[in-house]
Amino acid sequence: MDREQFRMRLKEGNRKYLPLVKIIAFKAKYAKMEKMNFKTRFGNLMSVRLSNALAKEFQGKSFREFANYKPSYYSGISNMGKLTFNEFLNVLYEMAVPIQLDYKSSEYYTVTQLAKILVAKEEDIIRQLESGRYKDAFINEQGEWLKPKPPENEYIS
Repeated sequence: MDREQFRMRLKEGNRKYLPLVKIIAFKAKYAKMEKMNFKTRFGNLMSVRLSNALAKEFQGKSFREFANYKPSYYSGISNMGKLTFNEFLNVLYEMAVPIQLDYKSSEYYTVTQLAKILVAKEEDIIRQLESGRYKDAFINEQGEWLKPKPPENEYIS
């Protein structure tokens, strides 16, 4: 998914009043953050201007708290001008697990399938997916989580 498709996905999610965490699957290193520290600028992923704007609102909060708002919320943050918001969208793109548009559904587990396999509640599986527990899991174009199945030659012991 390219940046423009990503932006369209955010707009669609915003119209449905969905928080970021329900629209985008974030890379585990971000999703697992218990306390956000904007002084690091996330390894120079964002400018000082964007880092300062976000720090006023989210410094010391968990990533889950940060990602629990619909996209338009962030544009209203103090000192979040149009250029800074555009940079914010680019940073989100970099923080996200790449969304695959061309994939074989037979190579992925759905939340329902994972819940049956792991004998767990679907809500618990979704929470684990949102926290970055499953590598390369992503939210498809229908808003459903998918987790890659292990290769057929890989056996679980």
